[in-house]
Amino acid sequence: METAAVWVNSLGLSGVNLTPDMLAQTAKDVGEQSIISRSGGAPTLAVGLAHIMQQFIGGSAMMAFWYHFAIMFEALFILTAVDAGTRVARFMLQDSIGNFIPKFKEHSWRTGAWLTTAVMVAAWGPY
Repeated sequence: METAAVWVNSLGLSGVNLTPDMLAQTAKDVGEQSIISRSGGAPTLAVGLAHIMQQFIGGSAMMAFWYHFAIMFEALFILTAVDAGTRVARFMLQDSIGNFIPKFKEHSWRTGAWLTTAVMVAAWGPY
C-alpha cells in the first residue's frame, strides 16, 4: 500500500496527500481486503459513489453497502446497455440492408439476423 500511496502522491495533484492507512481504511470501509490495483474504472467509481452516498444516507456504516450496490449497478447497467444497443443496431442494420436486399426485411430469416448480429458484435470489438 505504501508504494501505491507514494505513486499517487507523486502525480502532483493539488490537495492530494494519500497515506497507506487511508487506503487500508477505505478498503475496510467498503468491505474489501484491498482497493489497490483493481482492474477497470468500476471499482474506482464505486468507491467514489459509496463515499458520496454514505454522506447522505447511512453514514460510514453503510459504505460497504453503497460500494457493492454501485458495483452491481454498474455491471447490470453496462450489460443491459450493451445488449440493448447491440439489438437496436442489429435491427437498424437489418432494416437498412433490407432496402437493397428484401430478404433481410424478414425478421424470421435467421441467416440475416445472424449476419447482422455478427456485424454489430464485431463493431463493439475496438471498444
